[in-house]
Amino acid sequence: MKATREPPTTESFISDLEAWKASLRASLEVALQDVDRVANILRAKGAVGTNNNTQPAAAATAAQPPSVRVSAEDVESLQKLKMALTGFKKEVKRHLGDVGRKHVQMDLSEFFQKGSGHETIGSLIREFRTVDAPFFQKVLYGFMKGEETEDDVRLLLKVGADVNGLVKGKTAAMAAICEKSMKALQMVVRDKADLGVKARNLPPSGSNHEHPTLKQGDTAVMAASRQRQWRMVDFLAERGAEIDAVDAGGQKVLGIACKQAYEQMDFIFTMPDLVLRAQVGETLDVLLKKTSEAHLIRFASPERDVQMTPGHMFARYGFEKLVRLYFTERVEVDAVDSFGATALHRGVTGVGSFGEETVRVAQFLLGRGADVNKRAMNQATALNFSMYCIQDSVPPALLKLQKLLLDAGVDINVRQISNPHQNPGKTALHEAVQRGLHGCVRLLIESGADQNVVNQYGVTPQGLIPPRDTQMAALFRPAASRAARGGRR
Repeated sequence: MKATREPPTTESFISDLEAWKASLRASLEVALQDVDRVANILRAKGAVGTNNNTQPAAAATAAQPPSVRVSAEDVESLQKLKMALTGFKKEVKRHLGDVGRKHVQMDLSEFFQKGSGHETIGSLIREFRTVDAPFFQKVLYGFMKGEETEDDVRLLLKVGADVNGLVKGKTAAMAAICEKSMKALQMVVRDKADLGVKARNLPPSGSNHEHPTLKQGDTAVMAASRQRQWRMVDFLAERGAEIDAVDAGGQKVLGIACKQAYEQMDFIFTMPDLVLRAQVGETLDVLLKKTSEAHLIRFASPERDVQMTPGHMFARYGFEKLVRLYFTERVEVDAVDSFGATALHRGVTGVGSFGEETVRVAQFLLGRGADVNKRAMNQATALNFSMYCIQDSVPPALLKLQKLLLDAGVDINVRQISNPHQNPGKTALHEAVQRGLHGCVRLLIESGADQNVVNQYGVTPQGLIPPRDTQMAALFRPAASRAARGGRR
């Protein structure tokens, strides 16, 4: 077994440190000589072709050759040297600081605690906030960029830093949020930062003015919600941030969070991130429980700017727990968004991604009295909406969901429209055939879907079957057989 090497004595360590210092000085001397050598070479190259001093000044000026320029590679090399020096200085400061802090400690805790109650020396000093907001935020930004240490920040907080003052429109907490630094946010907030302070006089947000990460009138928790920093939102809510506060446009924190979460988790073109969904669900649960009159909130979804409620969003993403929490007895289960869709409409679209959770959401909404035949602006029922799921195959949960809707009495032959000026168009059966969803076609036919109904182009569902899809064609039975069996309408 290899013996553990003992650390050197203090004298030996200092000797090594002095040797490193001498080596550093020698290396710097060599480097400086190299700099002078390169500079002289460049000067000599630029002086080639110049005239002697016997010429008249005007003639010498006229004969002066054009300035010699360095190459792009030269500029890149110098930039790399600057970056290397910056990195070297940071490393030296960090490593020497680590050694120094272990051996030099100034314990002021006893001094700060002198006094009694709220009149300790520490509390009195902090009340003066001797460190102004601009200086504190400068140090805080330095910490977040790795240029200052945590101890530097804590010392300023200890002696009394102004964490609530606005610098370029932001408090220290907002600055930490914008830099996505949870550590900085925790230090500032635990110094009893006022989480009710609102951003104001913000500078222009540049190219991101349409979707700014911080708006005039935002509090810290609004900023965290707008930037989709869900763990920060949880932390701020736990530390007492006012969740019922409204921004300059009258929107509550829950509304801001729902809008951002909806856009972040959108699964129209990609499969959903289930880890992200779980985190978002936890945060929305915290916000919902702290929000009054949540059913009055409306926010714009990315889908054609549809104005919807949190309940619509919860249903769409299969958040069963949130749906149950939101739809209390006093909340209208058939409340519609600006497209005329209910939570049931929106909820069924997520079945391809969230499976059984979507089915349970639909069961709950129907149990609360949701109208299964409620029509959206395109005249579609929840059955029509269920065909919007992103899967090109038939997930088992989709068939279970559609059977649930059929058993609840949904009109199977409703024809939706694409715009108000169009004749009634395709039914759920048309959609299932077009998408090649054999299982759905079978269920709809067995449930009595009208096979002769035509879409806006005068085509029946059977007329949409691809020529080579014999399996689909076999699902359509003769009209006489259909009439004999009857079916649901």
